Amino acid sequence: MNAAGSNPSPSHSETEPIDPAIYNAFIGQIELSSIWLSSSSIENPGGPGNLSEVSIDIAGNARWESVEDGFVAFQAYDVTFKESDSEVAGISVTFGLEFKSEQAMTDELFAVFEEVNLPVNAWPYLRAFLSDALGRMGWPPLTLPAFKTGTQSPS
Repeated sequence: MNAAGSNPSPSHSETEPIDPAIYNAFIGQIELSSIWLSSSSIENPGGPGNLSEVSIDIAGNARWESVEDGFVAFQAYDVTFKESDSEVAGISVTFGLEFKSEQAMTDELFAVFEEVNLPVNAWPYLRAFLSDALGRMGWPPLTLPAFKTGTQSPS
């Protein structure tokens, strides 16, 4: 679903670091105009579970596409629930986020954006989606911690 001229985000080793002043100016002029559920998948073959015995792994990735008056970012999350080394359930979800922007998104800008700003906007939607999905799976509620940038995780 890539538009011409936009690609999935490259690894950080493929792009040069962007000047913070340029990035800050870019962030200052964008506006989030909509967020939607782009896709989701839930697998819970074992039925109700007990989160106290389960480890949870969350992996994410993102990509972007140019649109006429800005860009669309897609933030995907894969959540794996494991008991011992065995996967007992999994949730995959992708959110689409449309941003109005006078300045064009670039791979260099997105390399920072996907790590700093995009998760701040998408993470609350993951938290809500997981809470609802776990209830529907017959699992106890789970509250993910807030997404924080610029700090070390206590784990």
